[in-house]
Amino acid sequence: METTLGGIPRVSKLSRNIKNTLVGIGYYELLTYSFVSPKTADRLIFPDDDIRRDTVVLENALGEEYSEMRTTLLGNMLDVVSRNQNRNIEDFNIFEIGNTFSPIRDEDNIPTESLKLAMASYGETDFYFLKESVERVLDELGIREYRFERESKNGMFHPGRCANIYINDEIFGTFGEIHPSVMDNFEIKWRTYAGEFDFRLIDKYASEKREYHELPKYPASQRDLAVIVCLLYTSDAADDS
Repeated sequence: METTLGGIPRVSKLSRNIKNTLVGIGYYELLTYSFVSPKTADRLIFPDDDIRRDTVVLENALGEEYSEMRTTLLGNMLDVVSRNQNRNIEDFNIFEIGNTFSPIRDEDNIPTESLKLAMASYGETDFYFLKESVERVLDELGIREYRFERESKNGMFHPGRCANIYINDEIFGTFGEIHPSVMDNFEIKWRTYAGEFDFRLIDKYASEKREYHELPKYPASQRDLAVIVCLLYTSDAADDS
């Protein structure tokens, strides 16, 4: 009998690393349904030709609100944001790692699944907090070659507070402040920041290699002080000598 060693799949390791990182900086994990309403794309103001409008429609759905498979995690995430704001939860940072679905079928004639990471935040936060959160995740995964570019044509986000992020010139995702029209569609009353990212690129570029550097011989110094000591002699001291 051949003996094989068990282990944790790479995607599971990466997911665990991301979860630990985000929980460590104040995020809560979500687990939402993969089923959404046909109205989700309209509420998110996706363009008519957006590929995310092409959905897998369920034959025996639980109801119209759950009749399609999601093509983005952000619809369910903004619903959660809305419910928490309506309950006067003033600060909220959340994330989800989950699959989205496309009617394009694979070699087994099964709809395609794509793993995504989504994040949202409101309250004592801003665009730069979300940006720093993304950077923290990538740095923890050993991904260094990434850059941000301003994005002003994505209708889901505020045109002046939105950015795309690229890893080695491949688009990783888009994040920013949710557009006021989308906020109205989801009955969100406070500024909210969100983004969605392609887990495929995390799996492609994440590295388990870490560089360790020798600790400095002397402790760090924030200030450099120079002290001048003056000795004063009195006449009495001079006589005694």
